[in-house]
Amino acid sequence: MKYLENFSRWSNTLVIGLLVFFSGLIVTAVILSYNEKTGPFKTMILEANKLDLNYDQVVNEPDKFLEKYVIWSVVNISKSEVYYRGDLSRPITVFNHQQMPLSPKYKRVDTVEMLLQIKGAMKTDSGSGKVGVMFISAL
Repeated sequence: MKYLENFSRWSNTLVIGLLVFFSGLIVTAVILSYNEKTGPFKTMILEANKLDLNYDQVVNEPDKFLEKYVIWSVVNISKSEVYYRGDLSRPITVFNHQQMPLSPKYKRVDTVEMLLQIKGAMKTDSGSGKVGVMFISAL
């Protein structure tokens, strides 16, 4: 009987140890995956966060923000349907659109955080604007 009690305690300790070990592996994998994804873009992300530019700022002062990095929420339905925060009045032209992940057509309101580089902007005759960017990475 005593043998079974010792075996039971030992097996419980082993199970708990294995759970802790594998939990640690999962957390480590998640952290490494995040660092691999953002690592090469770290300086760009820091610049984008520091500037914290929105669409209207870029449209109103395009020369000031040329070649700067931004992190914007974007809906990407097709090459001719890319919008800042899903707002149809704020279109974005993406020069390397084929590299950008598409939003599902049935989820036009779902936005994806993306790291972009400003390549130009202009105000239209209607008073709205249009911004041209290079896609860097989805975040």
